[in-house]
Amino acid sequence: MQLLFQHNKTRSIYFNIFYGSTAVISYAEVDLYDFGTIVGAVGGSLGLFLGFSCFECGRWLIDMACRTFCPK
Repeated sequence: MQLLFQHNKTRSIYFNIFYGSTAVISYAEVDLYDFGTIVGAVGGSLGLFLGFSCFECGRWLIDMACRTFCPK
């Protein structure tokens, strides 16, 4: 970048700015994992290594809620 000063007789100052190149570098942010991918990865890892199933956990919660709030 160059900066040139010019001074003339009318007491004005002009600034001329020149760039060395007109190229523009652009960066874009890209998500590697979205929410669905993270849920699938965590759920798969838990199921594979710990035997955890979201379906079984949800079924257990529904059974416990029914036993507590729905007496026979």
